[in-house]
Amino acid sequence: TETSGRGIGMDVVRHTVDKLGGTFQILPGQGQGACFRFILPLTVSIVPVLLVEAGGQTVALPLMWIEQTLDVPRQQLRSFGDSHTVDLGNRQLPVVFLSRHLGHSPSTGNGSSTIICELRGGHAGLVVDAVTGQKEVFVKPLEFPLNRIQGLSGATILGDGRVVFLIDPC
Repeated sequence: TETSGRGIGMDVVRHTVDKLGGTFQILPGQGQGACFRFILPLTVSIVPVLLVEAGGQTVALPLMWIEQTLDVPRQQLRSFGDSHTVDLGNRQLPVVFLSRHLGHSPSTGNGSSTIICELRGGHAGLVVDAVTGQKEVFVKPLEFPLNRIQGLSGATILGDGRVVFLIDPC
């Protein structure tokens, strides 16, 4: 008939969107047809990222969180116990060593790159060993048990076959 098969097709769409972790709604309009609303998570998109190295590991930072990148020599970082800050003209920012959060020791060289990230309305510096490039990547969702690690928002596979995790700085 003229209406057969449509329900099965929408069920397949709903199942696929649910599997991706999104939502699917059909919003009927009286005499105007219907509106289809798809809401998909960030992990089902192409995202511009900054590739950085920390502790010998390459990770990706979504560009939407990055305000600027600076080369800050390590001797300009001030230490207060386990905390560090950097003076940037009229403001003093807390800094975090990404290598420590990845379970590695920070490199001992004098060179350093600091990435200024916006974090829930505030700003902080993220110290990395090197900035290796910028790319647009397809983000894949993480499966159990990796999806339980706080600070990871997904993963991507680079052209050379390496798997790189996306760090969520918030």
